[in-house]
Amino acid sequence: MLSLTAAAVALLCGCSITLDGRGSTRHTFTPPTGPDDVVVQVVTAGGYAPLSSYLRTTASYTLLGDGTLIVADGDYGDALVSLEMATIGTAQISDIVKNADNAGILGPESDYDQPNVTDMPSTSVAVNVDDTSYSQSAYALYFDEHDDDLSGPAQKRRAQLRDFIDHIDELATDTVDYAPDAIVIYRLPADEGSGSEPVKPWPIATAPPASNGSPTCIVVDGDEANILAAAAQDADADDLWQVGTETPTTFAMRPLLPGDKGCEK
Repeated sequence: MLSLTAAAVALLCGCSITLDGRGSTRHTFTPPTGPDDVVVQVVTAGGYAPLSSYLRTTASYTLLGDGTLIVADGDYGDALVSLEMATIGTAQISDIVKNADNAGILGPESDYDQPNVTDMPSTSVAVNVDDTSYSQSAYALYFDEHDDDLSGPAQKRRAQLRDFIDHIDELATDTVDYAPDAIVIYRLPADEGSGSEPVKPWPIATAPPASNGSPTCIVVDGDEANILAAAAQDADADDLWQVGTETPTTFAMRPLLPGDKGCEK
């Protein structure tokens, strides 16, 4: 039974309160439940890489409110990163949220310090609960051989963040292919790379306009997204594409997943 104080808090805030083993009150975070609501998203990006790699960056893990867990294979040598999907239950989602709380993700941004290594990517974790988004980011998170250079508290926080992500990865079992509803397409400036032969015909009617120094961007969905995804299965990231009679060019593409801002990236 809740103490009078805990019950009063629960009544006033409209939230769930539980008691830990010492009788102290503890907030129970509530994740969203919609099929397009992002509960957790993990993105690794940055470091020493060309602009095209940044534009193709896709969330490694995206957990949605209905239990859909989308996993990217991380092979950015392909024209379009491949995705797989697993389905997890509400109890597993609750465990993930509890793990996020225990790992210190559901609070102010923590100091994960920076190991003595350069040009590495950063890993960001976003968790949405109680209509609030919490995020943490750690530089060179998986280059843990350099963690000895860091303070004890920073090492602990980095280990907790890795464990949180690794637990999500362990839930990605019995996966099936996942087809995105839409694809973000950037046309790259000519100086972003000469591309490789042979030139492939652009398979859909829609394409970003020619670039005059900065990437141009559009989003395609429906049949065009399906056709482009099929063509991209046989293409590499640096392949040249022929749009009509225009000069062959290179594109950077990524699946548009929930939580992705599309061309605003």
